[in-house]
Amino acid sequence: MAESHQLSDKEIKIYQRIYQLDSVSMIEKSHFDMHLETLSELVSRHPSLRNKKGYLIFTKTQTHNTFFDDEWLKNLANACGLTRWTTFTLSLNHCASALSAVHLIRQLHTTDFDGVAIILSGEKSFSPYFNKMPVGLLGEMSAACLLSSKIGKWQITASKVTHINQYYKNPENTTVQERNEMRNVFYDQLVTFLSSDSIRDNPPDVVISYNLNRPLLSRLTLDMDWEDKLDLSHIGKYGHTFCSDVFFNLQMITEHRDFNSALLFSAGMGITFSSLNILKHTATFN
Repeated sequence: MAESHQLSDKEIKIYQRIYQLDSVSMIEKSHFDMHLETLSELVSRHPSLRNKKGYLIFTKTQTHNTFFDDEWLKNLANACGLTRWTTFTLSLNHCASALSAVHLIRQLHTTDFDGVAIILSGEKSFSPYFNKMPVGLLGEMSAACLLSSKIGKWQITASKVTHINQYYKNPENTTVQERNEMRNVFYDQLVTFLSSDSIRDNPPDVVISYNLNRPLLSRLTLDMDWEDKLDLSHIGKYGHTFCSDVFFNLQMITEHRDFNSALLFSAGMGITFSSLNILKHTATFN
């Protein structure tokens, strides 16, 4: 962390003591190559995707991370054999954008769209002066989520997005009073967002969160009585990997824990909360 994030020994100790951060995921590959590796692996597992039409959606948080001049996302799709796919970038809700994109596709599936979509996420932490945050450190991780209206490993039983629009300012341009108010509202609204009747009536086996501000998430774990459902240990190993957190955490937890239902949630500046409820599905995608 000293080299990648230009942290002093004092700063490292603070991140370790308060946020329990011991390491941060960093990818040596370029932005294009790290996503090429992820998407190629997904398509190799599901080769029939090359013969289909669908949406490839890249979700991002950084306004400078666009690469519009070289059509990198379309080139990426073509390199993986997805030549008939429509590609576009979505950046509505900062780090909640990936789950918001899943919510968008789910809403399309309730209309006349019955095709497939891939949500691609993950960004490069371009500058050591940018990837330091007051409540965590930004890391790099490419992730892809394959969605279909018909079959899949998981069934999405519910999805939700809530936007609190009065906090649109950059925190650097707000007063101390405004920042304190936003912190209080953020937590109260997050608890309200996650306290729906459906969650109380049908509590998930596990809860999967984004990787930022571990003290806040630890408080949430206690207040929601999720001590045996929400594992926060991965935050200290990988840091906050933009929109990839929940997809990566879902993959990680399935490797060492058996469960049938899960609640996934993320938060973005603005303030925006996004969530998914998923249920294990017996069908497989060919």
